[in-house]
Amino acid sequence: MRERKTGVAQSVDWLSRVHVYIPLIVEINSCIDFLLQLLAPMISFLLFGANLLSDDLLVFGNKILDMRTRFCLVMLVALLLQCSSGAKIAAAFSATEPTSNSSTMSASTESDAAIAERVLRETCAFYRSLQAFSFRITSDLNLKTTDKVTDKIDVADLQFERAPYFRVKTRRPKRAGEATLIDSNASFYKPEWRVYSTRNLSNINEFVKDQDFGCVTDGALKAALLEVLTADDPYSELMKSRSIESYKGLDTVDGVSCHHLVLRRKGASCAEHYYLTAGKQPWIRVYRPEENCPLVTLPVVETAAKTAMTRTFTYTNFRRRQASSHGRKFKPPAGALKVSQLVFSSANDARQTLVGKSAPKFEVGTVNGANFSLSKLRGKVVVIEFWATWCSPCCRAMPVIDRVCGDFAGQGVQFIALNQKEDASVIKSFLQKNSLTSQVGLDAKGQVAALYHVVGIPQTVVVGKDGKVKSVHVGCPSDLREILTQDLSSALKLAN
Repeated sequence: MRERKTGVAQSVDWLSRVHVYIPLIVEINSCIDFLLQLLAPMISFLLFGANLLSDDLLVFGNKILDMRTRFCLVMLVALLLQCSSGAKIAAAFSATEPTSNSSTMSASTESDAAIAERVLRETCAFYRSLQAFSFRITSDLNLKTTDKVTDKIDVADLQFERAPYFRVKTRRPKRAGEATLIDSNASFYKPEWRVYSTRNLSNINEFVKDQDFGCVTDGALKAALLEVLTADDPYSELMKSRSIESYKGLDTVDGVSCHHLVLRRKGASCAEHYYLTAGKQPWIRVYRPEENCPLVTLPVVETAAKTAMTRTFTYTNFRRRQASSHGRKFKPPAGALKVSQLVFSSANDARQTLVGKSAPKFEVGTVNGANFSLSKLRGKVVVIEFWATWCSPCCRAMPVIDRVCGDFAGQGVQFIALNQKEDASVIKSFLQKNSLTSQVGLDAKGQVAALYHVVGIPQTVVVGKDGKVKSVHVGCPSDLREILTQDLSSALKLAN
């Protein structure tokens, strides 16, 4: 049965044939021009002559002018059809009115949810098809408070093969290191400490979640989708804890057109933003797991509610590779020490280097504009705390240390909290809002921290009355009050 055409379809069908008669239409229009020029005076008189007008004459004049207008419009449409092709215009009009019994839907009517699902599956399938590839990740952790904006930038180069083989080498900061996984053999190297560790790990998920991987990468790649991009089933790995929220259309990232998708992790308060290259090679360009999200820490830190965090991973230097086993094994540098775990070696290094030896002398300014000199406190027990307001364990430790040292203040115990690289205004605000009266020194460039082998904060150092280091602790254990009380009691007893 023949389909009945809609009004638009009929019009388009007629217009698509008109362009064949364009030459004739142009000639007719020229003749009308000539006739109107001859008849113009008569028409003007008939239409506008005072007291001489009749209804019949008016109708006659209007018909002549209306005929002229109609032919002009027909000529305009015909010329447009000639320029853009009647067939193409007809196709465009037809696409806007699909027949009711059509079995397929136009791509332009695909829903945003369907587009997001399709783009995500295509991207995951693309990564699954790669047997070997390499890329660079730049991690940007941005923290905004009412007083300050800070950025922590980390850069790492990654190389992956499905053997499996996975190698991560940090570029910034230089102090980080290198992690390698070959089959089930994992190795982690920290060049600044000249230590490395090895262990057996069954897969890449275990590898990237290992504590020493976080130590090597300075914690920057914890949420960088590494376990997704290298999975045997990237889509299942990604979506087991996420759902698609929306499709934002096409955006441009560094001059490249990208699909902008928004996903949400189960139970998360902030949405995740994905920018995936549009085209046959849908490399991920940008992943933003947090955007202006409230930083949730401990109740003692009242400033935390006013801290917003944005974390962005940018992926560049994409390269398909050929699987190769040449030169892949990790070889520890000469003089590097093997340890069971890197994360505990920093505290051990500081203890081995400092305890029992004279405490390195230093002099710093304080937040109140005064000066603090360790050498002037000879004969007193001094507690030195390396900390920062953005460090959650530091925020837990500070009130405890402040109270314990206050309990011993009458026995010649002095407390100095050496803040790492923060502005005085930020520190003052923190102290005021948390009712702390601690003396705070400014280690603006981390020079004192380097003297005391600080690689992680908080680090607590107890210096005896004789000027020698009595104890070193890294972190904030649950029994910090008891540990510090015992250390101070021992230091005072030894002095007596």
